[in-house]
Amino acid sequence: MKQLSAICRQFLIFSFLFSLFSFLSLAQTTQDLGAKLPFVTAGTSLGWMPSGDEVEFTLPDKAWVKLSIYSPTFDLLELGDESYGENLESTFRFSDDAGVIREEAFQLAASNWVTFYEGPLDANRYVLRSDVMGKGKNVYLLKLESSLPDIPLQGYSTTVNVSSFDYQDAFTFELHQNAMCSLELYDGDGATELEGQLLQPTGFIQPMTVSEDLSSIIQALPRLQGIYTVQLRLTHGAYQ
Repeated sequence: MKQLSAICRQFLIFSFLFSLFSFLSLAQTTQDLGAKLPFVTAGTSLGWMPSGDEVEFTLPDKAWVKLSIYSPTFDLLELGDESYGENLESTFRFSDDAGVIREEAFQLAASNWVTFYEGPLDANRYVLRSDVMGKGKNVYLLKLESSLPDIPLQGYSTTVNVSSFDYQDAFTFELHQNAMCSLELYDGDGATELEGQLLQPTGFIQPMTVSEDLSSIIQALPRLQGIYTVQLRLTHGAYQ
């Protein structure tokens, strides 16, 4: 599991959102799908910071919304879900400013699509939070459908799944100002396990230094407005 986040000086105004459009049409149900699911939530016993993951979306007007989760359960026959000897429980909580709309806990079960919420929603900001209790991890996929066009899922701190020996887009974020910002990679397990690069708005590809086990590396970003894409791949000698 690798975790990335973007950091800016507190006195600078900065908007960091990564878009998940490329994952929303995925609908495979093979056993190896777990290795391709983009989201990973680590268990509390692993000591990751921050604990849990959040994605959100904002409705500019009242709309009919369907929010689905593929594999909210732990399916140990599927690559990606892992248990290290403890009972695991995955909790998803869907909320808005007024409080919790729906919350449900999941345990061991075969992977399937679950309609987590379907119905009308008012104009507002909505958050889906994922937490895992225990020692292990849960991989999953989200799909958002709305009667309004172009409503993206967005997130500020989310763990991503890397499973290919070829570079794949891990996430995309956009800088709206020429702010002094940086990109942090946590627990990359070293250059023998993972390689990374950053596609800048100009098209220039910036190599990324990979952090060691349970450590962080912070890499400065150029003061350029526009869209950045973090691309990651496993090395051919990767063990984890």
